[in-house]
Amino acid sequence: MASRSLELYVFNMNLSGILVLKSEWREERSGNQNEFVTEEIVCLKDGKPLRMIIETTFFCGWRMGEPPSATVISEQAISEEEYHQIIEERGSIEDTEVYRTAMGEIYRLRDTLKEMIPNCPNCGARMQERTGRFGEFWGCSRYPKCNGTQKLTGELKRRENEILVKIKELEERLKE
Repeated sequence: MASRSLELYVFNMNLSGILVLKSEWREERSGNQNEFVTEEIVCLKDGKPLRMIIETTFFCGWRMGEPPSATVISEQAISEEEYHQIIEERGSIEDTEVYRTAMGEIYRLRDTLKEMIPNCPNCGARMQERTGRFGEFWGCSRYPKCNGTQKLTGELKRRENEILVKIKELEERLKE
């Protein structure tokens, strides 16, 4: 069972040897329609086997683009014997060295993309790519409160597309 939260578990929570046992998804019914994923996992934390229930929030609406947030609902120590028995019965561990290497590269590329986004010349807020009657441009993320715009150059768009292709290739490789 592939987990959308796996990179958060590995890189932010320092978990390893992760196997997702159960996953439930729900969407916020009002406002931003944030997505919530509650997962039961077995994993290793500092080399000690655990069974955990974690709820991850994926932000949408005006908070879209913020990194997901994980809350540990429960954490229970289990024996190494129980951990290995679950792994044997349920399948392969999703967190591997190949995964960590590919995700490290994806994070680096995502950071490069973020660095390419300019700040608004009027208010200093981050800008967003927008399309208008004259083509693509950078527009202030605070629009309509701020009308700041900036030209989106072809060279920047080309570099952005190259990075997005590399990210997609790495993500596809992880699905194999």
